[in-house]
Amino acid sequence: MTDKEILSAMKEMFSEERKQTDSKFEAMDSKIEAMQKATSSKLEGMQKATDAKIEAAQEATGSKLEVMQKATNSKLEGMQKATDAKIEAAQEATDSKLEAMQKTTDAKIGAAQKATDSKLEAMQRATDAKIEAAQKETVQQIKVLLENGVEKQIKLLAEGHAQLLARLPDAEEQGEIKARVTTLEHVAADHTKQISELQKAQ
Repeated sequence: MTDKEILSAMKEMFSEERKQTDSKFEAMDSKIEAMQKATSSKLEGMQKATDAKIEAAQEATGSKLEVMQKATNSKLEGMQKATDAKIEAAQEATDSKLEAMQKTTDAKIGAAQKATDSKLEAMQRATDAKIEAAQKETVQQIKVLLENGVEKQIKLLAEGHAQLLARLPDAEEQGEIKARVTTLEHVAADHTKQISELQKAQ
């Protein structure tokens, strides 16, 4: 065989092998595509099943949470009512105690006020009695002083006044005395004037 024939035979051989290889690759691509479709279908089914399970679990969880929330709210409401009742009872007890204490305190204050008023009234009476006795004693002392001292002094003053009146000159003598005094005043004025003139002349 010539080289050309050998080359032609080899080309045909390679061409045949290539066709077989391409055929095998196409078959493999088909299988891979089929496997991918099957896998995608399975994954889609699994995803749907998973989503359904998750949704069901979420619904179940939500239902449980709702039940738990209601139970919790009920317990809290009961606790709140019990607490309010205890607080109200404690408040009533405290108010009752305070009212009783207030009444007791008012009673004590009233009794103390009455006792104080009674003591003050007794003290006022005693003070009034002492003042009245002191006033009577003072009046008595004033009467004694008036009788013993003032009347005597008045009598002495009257006697001294009478003596002064007796020593005073009568109306005629008083006129003469006035005339003499007037004359003396004129003489003294003249003397004062003359002395002043003499002093100026010197």
